[in-house]
Amino acid sequence: MRKWLLICLIFGQVSLLKAQYYPVRDKIQCTSLNGTWKIKIFPGQQVPDSLKGWQQNSFNDKHWQQVQVPGNWETVINQLKAPEYGKDLGDFTGLYRRTFAYNPVWDNKHLILRFDGVNFSYTVFVNGKKVGCWGSSYNLAQFDITPFLNKTDDNVLSVQVSTRSLPSQPKNTWQFDTNDDWSLSGISRDVTLFALNNIYLGGIDFKADILNPNEARVDLKIDLGRFKGSDRSVLNDSSLNLVASLVDPLGNHILDFNRFLSAGEIFNQKSSGAPVGETKENTALPSISFSGLIKNPRLWTAETPQLYSLEVKLRDKNGRVLQQSNQCVGLRSVKVEGYKLMVNNQQVHLRGVCLSEIDPKNGRAIAFSARLKELKMMKSAGINFIRTAHYPFAPEFYDLCDQLGFYICDEVPFGYGDKNLSDTAYLPELITRARSTITRDRNHPSVIVWSIGNENPYTPVVEKVIQYVKALDSSRPRGLPQRGSDYLRYQGKQSPNVDIYMPHYLDVAALNESLIKTDKPLILTEYAHSLGLAMDEFEEQYANIYKQPKIIGGSVWCWKDQALLTDGKDKIKGSIKQLEKGADNSMPQLSTVEQGVWIDQTHYMDNFGNNGADGIVYGNLYPQEDYYLVRKVYSPVQILTDQLEAVFGQENEFGIEIANRFDFKTLHGYQLCWQLVRPDTVLNEGRLWLTEAAQQTGREKISVALPQIIAMQKALRPFDYSLHLKIIAPDGSQISEKNLLLVKPDYRQLLAGEMPVSPVRVTVSNKGILKVQNSHKVLLETPLMMRVGRKLTITSENQTLKDHFNWNPYILSPKVTQYKKQKTDSGVIYTLECVWTSESENPSNIDSSGRGIQGTVRVFVNSRNLVDIRYDVTPFSNATGNLLECGLTVQAGSNYHTFHWIGAGPFSSSIGKTAYNERGVYALDKNDIRFNGNRSKVDLAAISASDGVTLGLYPGNGQLGVENKNGNILISQNAIITGYGSKFKAPKGRLKISDIKSIKGGLTIALSIPEAPVDLINGIFHPQEPVNPENPFKESYGW
Repeated sequence: MRKWLLICLIFGQVSLLKAQYYPVRDKIQCTSLNGTWKIKIFPGQQVPDSLKGWQQNSFNDKHWQQVQVPGNWETVINQLKAPEYGKDLGDFTGLYRRTFAYNPVWDNKHLILRFDGVNFSYTVFVNGKKVGCWGSSYNLAQFDITPFLNKTDDNVLSVQVSTRSLPSQPKNTWQFDTNDDWSLSGISRDVTLFALNNIYLGGIDFKADILNPNEARVDLKIDLGRFKGSDRSVLNDSSLNLVASLVDPLGNHILDFNRFLSAGEIFNQKSSGAPVGETKENTALPSISFSGLIKNPRLWTAETPQLYSLEVKLRDKNGRVLQQSNQCVGLRSVKVEGYKLMVNNQQVHLRGVCLSEIDPKNGRAIAFSARLKELKMMKSAGINFIRTAHYPFAPEFYDLCDQLGFYICDEVPFGYGDKNLSDTAYLPELITRARSTITRDRNHPSVIVWSIGNENPYTPVVEKVIQYVKALDSSRPRGLPQRGSDYLRYQGKQSPNVDIYMPHYLDVAALNESLIKTDKPLILTEYAHSLGLAMDEFEEQYANIYKQPKIIGGSVWCWKDQALLTDGKDKIKGSIKQLEKGADNSMPQLSTVEQGVWIDQTHYMDNFGNNGADGIVYGNLYPQEDYYLVRKVYSPVQILTDQLEAVFGQENEFGIEIANRFDFKTLHGYQLCWQLVRPDTVLNEGRLWLTEAAQQTGREKISVALPQIIAMQKALRPFDYSLHLKIIAPDGSQISEKNLLLVKPDYRQLLAGEMPVSPVRVTVSNKGILKVQNSHKVLLETPLMMRVGRKLTITSENQTLKDHFNWNPYILSPKVTQYKKQKTDSGVIYTLECVWTSESENPSNIDSSGRGIQGTVRVFVNSRNLVDIRYDVTPFSNATGNLLECGLTVQAGSNYHTFHWIGAGPFSSSIGKTAYNERGVYALDKNDIRFNGNRSKVDLAAISASDGVTLGLYPGNGQLGVENKNGNILISQNAIITGYGSKFKAPKGRLKISDIKSIKGGLTIALSIPEAPVDLINGIFHPQEPVNPENPFKESYGW
């Protein structure tokens, strides 16, 4: 009662919306109204004359279209309306109809109609009579439809759904639900019926306080309600029995509560005036509170998601159950203590992602199997924290998070508030949204933080909402997600009623400077914004998050692309419309690059340009390489050892440093598995059990016998040894790995020493063409090209809208200004002075002026036809922009199909994206989705063809880029390699052209053919073994 008095004192002047809201239901006795409904959609709000009386039972809807509920008008399943993004949502109305039969078990009860979510506002009719309305898309609403029922004939349920606000709401209320995503319309979540007695369970509030590891206190508050008009006859002047039990997974009753209520208590009690549950049709009765202590409790955490069953029953004097509720709860407390977030009195660290509730095929109506798959993928990636961006999700999401173990930042839904949040007319709407969110989700142990809106300005209206949330639930911390600029602007003036600050997208320097002034801990509720396959801030950002004592954790933006499955026909049309309407994005009007994903010729995952292409997995959950980067960095068990000193010819005892980053779990049951590996052979292996305590680092000892280094016998070549380490979880999954090099040979020297006498002829022409041929065909013919940038992608296009720093064209052919051929006793030397210019490739390109490279290329072909290429070049003095990648480039023809290498892999390597790679032997078909990109620490590589011809490659600096361009493989020995940036940040490592004085590098090419094989290449790579491409899509954005 004291809480409600406080709320009334704070919000007495606010007229709260009186939604009929009964949060407790017995799911077993629910009747689903999901399935096929009839629908009619038209533009605007005015119902046409031809549809007058549409909600009446006699209306003929025979020719209306069918629609799946739950579902959205815009999905490929329904195809009722073109999809629109954000606030660019047209004004439409959809009229829904369906029938349901009366069930006699509803006699003498109140029948409640529940909508878990409808976009955007709606009015409900039963048998032609208006029941009620609701205008918050992601909050549930329930209506008592008892007075409108027909017991002898089918009942007609009609729902008028609008993409605009209700007439009773402030005009722009609907915009709160269009934040950062597709604006999908319709009945998006479950529709159900359930019955209540005249006296019912109006609300259950479960809280736990962990006093110490061996004792927990439980506080249970149960609200009862009574429908107005009920009289004492419903109880026959007898009492009610309220029973509550806390039951463990084995069925043992841990706590039992029992309370009898007389009819006098119920019918003589005046309404408490509590805002939840009190309407003109029903009366909120006094709350019943129970408390108890539990010894040796099974505590809930994201690492140990142990649940109890809370069973609440309301019985009459004969023991007949009038209503019951069964829900899973966890014994979990959460609080902020200094700069720490404490769960069960233990500090926790959040490794998170932002998640949008969308499925390419089903829109907001996500299937249970898809949710489960998604959450298991997150679990496998070490993710323990999810921010619901930017609204509360469907109820089953929270049930799964309770069961699987995730911490949830549950968001009160309102964004795009800049124009509305200084207007107090919106305050009742925001209070209603906060109340509905908290009342529904407060018993989930996974929900540990309330976030209040998204990136809104801090105004007096927002402060009132924060105060309300605090008054309604003080058991969890609160935060206000803010743009980085707003966070810095308000620093020192933030709300005293938030417990955690939530800034977005500050770089490391600005963030760390702000930490000096902060008086509260931070969660970076959005950071490292992905775009396409660019995410080069993540490694640096998370390393900083983990080491800063004032930062609790963060959530990457974002988990998956916000993609809709379409036929792809309207994507260009959409981009034109987008520019005309001034949408909140920066997509060019007619993009020259692919911005979505073609699954096949007729199925397209549309991200609305670059707006939704910001996940670490694609819209259909296929993992991008960024998923594996997050998995490696977020792994709760880290192998910290980076190098080992090995002594060959004896037993070695290696110390391996293992960090247990779990907050609660020891590593009992986890194993460290090791293998001693040569490039093509596992020589020895073993495993040991780990015992490191939570949040502790230990040193494990591995004994490995290493062979004696003897003369370079062919059987031991190459003398390349690594120790491969893996962390295996109790369920058998691999959660972390590291490959440590012990020794390696000089591969350039080995390659030169193993070259056989080859019946090929190698020449370099005065046009700068390298040609290798035998007596009957050309094996390689390529210009000595220069890579000066990267293929234009969704990321680089967005980054260079204003500053066109990426050179395009990015592969330049040589113009030879001087040519010299010199024969020596050891071979032939070709010396070429070359110029590579953008203008020569594309004279009409306005950005190509002055963009060129000039310098020397020296090609030495020895007597065994080993080709050594060295280059020393400089940019033109008046060149502009940046060289994102730069290096000599050769092209293997379309008959070459597979790239092999020994080095860091299997993913691309660039500044900011290295942690997910380990040294090993890898192979990728040129049609593999992960083929393109730079590879680092490459000791030896090869490009193989189907006819047995293989190009051996040795990059002087270990950097080797590959790209499938029109079926040909481009091979670049990159002397310059930068990062890929992110949505808001340019690539890391960019150098001013004026600062680049010399670009030097080298590439060695060795040709292995069936009649003169190079054993070193064939022995490591086995180039004639087939490599199947991982190719889930016909075409996708990326590099």
